[in-house]
Amino acid sequence: MVTQIKQNSLYNRLVWRNRFITIMRFLVPLVGLIILSLLVIKIYIANIGNDYNISNIRIERDLIILETPQYSGTMGNGSKYKITAQKATTAVGDGDVFDLSDAEFDMTGLDDLSIIATAKKANYDIVGQVVKVKDEMIVHDSRGMNSKLNNVIIDWETQILNAKDSAEIVFSDGSTLNSKTLIYDINAQTYKFTQVTLIIKKEE
Repeated sequence: MVTQIKQNSLYNRLVWRNRFITIMRFLVPLVGLIILSLLVIKIYIANIGNDYNISNIRIERDLIILETPQYSGTMGNGSKYKITAQKATTAVGDGDVFDLSDAEFDMTGLDDLSIIATAKKANYDIVGQVVKVKDEMIVHDSRGMNSKLNNVIIDWETQILNAKDSAEIVFSDGSTLNSKTLIYDINAQTYKFTQVTLIIKKEE
C-alpha cells in the first residue's frame, strides 16, 4: 500500500513537471516577444520623425542584442547624421541606453562638409539623444582634417561635441593642434580649446 502511494506521488510529480515544462515552452518565447515589442515601441516613440532601422534583434541571457542597427536623423540646422554599429546591446527591462560595438557616426552639413567618426565602443541614449565614447574616437572630415578625441560626449539635441580628456587635430597642411579639452558647437561651427599647443608645419 505504501509502495503504491509512493508510486502515485511520483507519478503526480512527473505529470506536474511535464505540464510546467510545456507551459514554460510557451511562456518563454511569449515573454521574449512582449519584451522585444515593448522595446521597438519605445524606440519608435523616442525617435518619432527619425529613421531607426533594425535588421536582426534577439534576446540572449539578460541582454537584448541588435545586429547592424542604423539610426539617422536631422539636426536643428538641417544637417543630417547617421549612427551605425556592428552590434548594439541593452539590458532587458532598460532599453534607453545601448552599448555599441564598432560604431560609426556620419554627419553632412548644409555646406556639404562631411564628418565621419569611428569608435570601437560607445554608448547611445536613444531618449536623450546622447552618444558617449569613453575611450578614443577617430574623426575625419572632407576638408582633410583628422582628429583623435578622448572621452567624448555628443549631444545631438544641443549639437555640441565635447572631448573632455584630450584632442589631437592634424590639419590638411600637416600642422598639429593638441589640447586638453575641446568643445565643438556643430551649429555655430565654433571650437573652444583649453591648454593648447599648436605646431605649424613650415613650407619646404
